Amino acid sequence: MSLPGIHHVSRAAGHCSIIVYVTPPDDAHAMNIRNKFYGLLVGSWLAVGFVSVAQADFADGLLAYKQTDFATAFKEFKSLAEQGNADAQWYLGRMYVFGQGIPEDYKKAVKWTRKAADQGHARAQFDLGRLFRTGRGGVPKDYVLAYMWYSLAAKHGWAGADLYRDGIAKELTSEQLAEAQKLAQEWKPKE
Repeated sequence: MSLPGIHHVSRAAGHCSIIVYVTPPDDAHAMNIRNKFYGLLVGSWLAVGFVSVAQADFADGLLAYKQTDFATAFKEFKSLAEQGNADAQWYLGRMYVFGQGIPEDYKKAVKWTRKAADQGHARAQFDLGRLFRTGRGGVPKDYVLAYMWYSLAAKHGWAGADLYRDGIAKELTSEQLAEAQKLAQEWKPKE
């Protein structure tokens, strides 16, 4: 089926160009198809543009982080983290744990790491397990939560998380272990 007004589509080196000439449709059905197509086309362009900008911002933040330009990394990650980007949230949590370009703050570390972990970010889940296992920086030591987060990290493929989970299990009473296992089983990702 051809669409009215579409006269040329070309692809080159990963780019797609569409030349659109607006011609008056012959009937109401053609007008309806044209309007739906234009809506999809504009929506696709907007979605690709936003994804590309977000990816570029994350890449900028990651490059700055690897170059130890923590001020720039923090700025890039903070913006994305506030928009719900789990990787950026995890990096913010890490930066707060180690005081990278910002004051060390375990409460903020837990906040951002938890946001990433709640989305199913395996590394963040592992790191939360560690934070609750050690209880550093004013974070309450909680072996039940540590077990839960290590279990989730293991379930989501983080290598070695099962070993930490099994080590923590030895510190729990049978009631605590049952509670931790129940929490892990009932956990659902947040979006």
